[in-house]
Amino acid sequence: MKNDISKLTKEQLEAFIMGVQETFERGDVIDERKELNWIVTEIDSAWSIKAQWIKSVTRFPLVNPMTDKEDIYHYDDYYFQILTAQSKRKLCAEIIDAIEVVNSNEFNEN
Repeated sequence: MKNDISKLTKEQLEAFIMGVQETFERGDVIDERKELNWIVTEIDSAWSIKAQWIKSVTRFPLVNPMTDKEDIYHYDDYYFQILTAQSKRKLCAEIIDAIEVVNSNEFNEN
């Protein structure tokens, strides 16, 4: 199949993901505080893709540098796998689904 993703390298796949994300953000935004990160891993005849983001942060007031605690960041993630024989359209749909999961979760700051 001409449109399958079997010929994509890891770098090309990461660039494809970022392109889909940039296209998505033309119509909707992803909260920058979430710091969405994509992790791509090659496995037998498939790609494992993980979207990881900050879902909340616990802030501690800065009063005394000797005893103050660092802010604590809480992460969430979303995994999916796609076979290398599947189409770029299917990959795009999976990426959009992952972004929608990220956007459906509100960022919390305590």
